[in-house]
Amino acid sequence: MTEEILQRDSFSYFAHETNPANGLIIDKTSPDCPASIAATGLALAAYPVGIERGFMARPAAVERTLVTLRFFWNSPHGPETDATGYQGFYYHFLDMRTGRRAWQCELSTIDTAFLLAGMLTAASYFDADTADEQEIRTLADALYGRDFEQYPDVDDTSRALVFLQKMAPLTGRKGAAESRKQGLHWLLKRQNSDGGWGAFDQDNIGGRVAKLFTKDLTDSVELFDGSSADNTGHVLAGLGAYGLTAKHSRSVRRAVRFLRRAQDPATGLWEGRWGINTLYGTTQAGTGLLRAGESPQSPYLRMAARTLMSFQNPDGGFGESTLSYLDNGHHGRGASTPTQTGWVLEFLCEMRFHEEYTVSRAVNYLLETRSESEPWRDASVVGTGHPGILYVDYPVYPQVFPVMALANYLEAV
Repeated sequence: MTEEILQRDSFSYFAHETNPANGLIIDKTSPDCPASIAATGLALAAYPVGIERGFMARPAAVERTLVTLRFFWNSPHGPETDATGYQGFYYHFLDMRTGRRAWQCELSTIDTAFLLAGMLTAASYFDADTADEQEIRTLADALYGRDFEQYPDVDDTSRALVFLQKMAPLTGRKGAAESRKQGLHWLLKRQNSDGGWGAFDQDNIGGRVAKLFTKDLTDSVELFDGSSADNTGHVLAGLGAYGLTAKHSRSVRRAVRFLRRAQDPATGLWEGRWGINTLYGTTQAGTGLLRAGESPQSPYLRMAARTLMSFQNPDGGFGESTLSYLDNGHHGRGASTPTQTGWVLEFLCEMRFHEEYTVSRAVNYLLETRSESEPWRDASVVGTGHPGILYVDYPVYPQVFPVMALANYLEAV
């Protein structure tokens, strides 16, 4: 498959899997599947690429973008159970026809960030002095600036802060710098006593009595929210985007010490809390440590990278199954998936292993598993709800993480 065919085929998903009346993009091509706000945001960012590559005429892209932005501006935004969004956030899945909340889904911070990133990309690209392109810029700025007070989680806040910092030169919105500063302050206040970060609360680890009475309950994990390697790695990446490294921040140094203690000294791996499992925990913790100022030459990070490389499947990809939470012998073992391969590939590139044969095989796996008619799909679940109990399928993951990893690879080479 040539690069041009891959680009054109990828773009065709956004061109065809849409409702022209509201601009929403379907999450996946299954019967009765709803729209995804993340997919819609990716489409908004893809239209300018389509123009530059000759896949779509500028007037057609302007029309599609305006339809989408007008829909979100005029859609019901409030406490109603079937609204499109509330307090600046949007529901993860929306009915393709009505644009109302689907499947009783959650208000999603990370998917809202993808949607807003697409809106701001459109606002930056469509810079002509015409009524339609002026309206794109006005609507995107208004939608981005909607007030919200929803209680966010640590993980998504970290990722959103990275996005906001990257988009800062394009927005110029009054008060944006202060908002980012407040977000960083909120993250730092959520640091646990052990130096790491959980998902929602600070030091929600339960007391002796609570632990005694729940020790035999398989779902007692829901009661507590201790520090995890993946969340801590994401926070370090967020802080690092603002120049807060171990050299300048006591909080970062505490987090680095937490991750050093949490690492398996025999393998260099970290377990993942919100993604399966050591492939997720190790890549996210490792990337966070690099953002915190740790050297890619550090022996403990190189050991982690080498262990990950030893897990590569014969097809060049990487995969890990849910069995890894029950048996350490399954760590890093499982059928290859585009998402998990993307996690490993991106981390290896961050570690400057881009010239390794392992990396080129992972790149080839991603390119070869992306057919002209089908997007990347994960053959098995990759998200973790509660380890050993509940796992989550994220259809948008295989559309996002492989692209991010391949972009990282291209930048490295």
